[in-house]
Amino acid sequence: MASPLPIVAPPSADLRTAIRAILAPSWSAQAVIDAMLLAKGSIGAAGAVAHRLGLRNRFELAAWFTRQGLPPMHELAGWIRVLNWLEQWEQAGVALCPKAISEGRDPAACYRLVQRLTGTSWGQVQEAGIGWALERFAIRCRLLRRRWARPPVTDALQSRGPGEWNSGFKSLSSA
Repeated sequence: MASPLPIVAPPSADLRTAIRAILAPSWSAQAVIDAMLLAKGSIGAAGAVAHRLGLRNRFELAAWFTRQGLPPMHELAGWIRVLNWLEQWEQAGVALCPKAISEGRDPAACYRLVQRLTGTSWGQVQEAGIGWALERFAIRCRLLRRRWARPPVTDALQSRGPGEWNSGFKSLSSA
């Protein structure tokens, strides 16, 4: 007979506060993050989520996530899942393998998710702790924001006339 798994509470207010501090989301983005926290990750197909947010399709949803400064929906769900597992490990000693099975997930896929997102194994993430994982999440979010931020248009670019843009390049006809 299998031993019963411990009953684990929903994510703590501390995890919610930490994620919100990293992302600094708008009210609508906070609602999506809160839904993901309550669902412990995935909140459904992108098309359905887009429709609930009043968007036409998953492509508009992806653009909305980018404008909000959020990682892509599947990546954000993965991070929330990993942070939730880690929080449960630290608070109640819930191991990842039984947790994955109780959630109907393949344990190997869960270990690979941890490796893909954090760059380290589950054992190393456990040793490093939730503070370290939150720091890795914050670094990832900053990199995404920097990647998608539009660089300011400089005066040098604005002062060039239409004919000056190609001045330094050989034309194909003269080659």
